[in-house]
Amino acid sequence: MICPECKQENMTGALFCDECGAKLKAEEEPIAASAVSGNVKIVLKPSGEEISLPDKTEITMGREDPVSGIFPDVDFTPYGGDEGGVSRLHAKIVKEGDVYKIEDLGSTNATAVNKQRLSPHTPVMLKSGDEVRFGKVTFEFKAA
Repeated sequence: MICPECKQENMTGALFCDECGAKLKAEEEPIAASAVSGNVKIVLKPSGEEISLPDKTEITMGREDPVSGIFPDVDFTPYGGDEGGVSRLHAKIVKEGDVYKIEDLGSTNATAVNKQRLSPHTPVMLKSGDEVRFGKVTFEFKAA
């Protein structure tokens, strides 16, 4: 794995460059069709960038922190999560059949659905088109 900053060769799977300490971008691995549900995604506002959600019954969302060993299923760091007040383990989406619910995990800067702040650890139903805010980072939930 080559560091994008200093061009140093690093071990495969390394998170940070051994030479300069820059964060290394994970090499893209092919994802099995069954691993991602192409029908469920969140869309970053206002850019329109789409993030497909993993096809799991419980999806954790937050910010990656390798030092603490925290690796949520959806990492908001590349989408301004650090600056936008997203907690490391901010919220989770639970899939029950075709129904999706979101639950704030006691985040510092709250989770909101359609501008309504969620009470921590109280699941709320999500429907396609709902606006979901994690701290100050806003997405639209899309389910086909």
